[in-house]
Amino acid sequence: MRKPPKFDPALLDRDTERREIGKSVHMLSIVSIGGYRPAGEDILLAVERKNAPEILSKRAIAEGYEDGGWLYYSAPYHFMIPLFELLRDRVITDEEIISRFDTQELFCDGQYFYPEYFGALGSAEPHWNAEVAQQIQIGVFDVFQYQDGSIEFAIHQTAAHYELSEAAQRFAEKHGVHLHYTNTTCAIPVFELTAAYPRLRKLFASDGKGLEYIVAKNFPEYAAARGYKSHREE
Repeated sequence: MRKPPKFDPALLDRDTERREIGKSVHMLSIVSIGGYRPAGEDILLAVERKNAPEILSKRAIAEGYEDGGWLYYSAPYHFMIPLFELLRDRVITDEEIISRFDTQELFCDGQYFYPEYFGALGSAEPHWNAEVAQQIQIGVFDVFQYQDGSIEFAIHQTAAHYELSEAAQRFAEKHGVHLHYTNTTCAIPVFELTAAYPRLRKLFASDGKGLEYIVAKNFPEYAAARGYKSHREE
């Protein structure tokens, strides 16, 4: 699970345009194309410090970077908690902002980045019609080991959005809000996330072959796109 980046004070030095989107609440957007962000992109949410206790929780206030009487929160992750609260409590009145940010999506993303505030993403249920011998959680994955020796990986779609490539997500079967990987296709998420979650690789049965070999052999197009050549049966 990724940790949300901390606020970068250098953002306050950017050439921005400030607009009011609610009482004591402003949004700052890039004016020029200079730098790594396109013109017009919102980069900062600002809340007037003296009025913050009236419209934000203590947790949201603590998350802010104070400068010149304002609390600043950077997009797209750092401002999740205050933006969620301000939209939920209808402090933000700007129709464009209201239509652009969905509170349910913010809540789900928040569960991934700030589970201590939003609560954890829900666990998956086993999908295959077989008896489960063991269920364990490794990072963002629910892993089901079945009595017949097969294995199933499941990951919440919100976590998958941030953890896995779009190509990897296409190999999964979607059941509810979770993506499920079979005994064979689980090689893909293990391949992409083995550095972040080394325990996944230990659970993956590769019959003595390297993980890269298994992926290249069973998923040649996916492997080729990542610089690995396909293998024939030996």
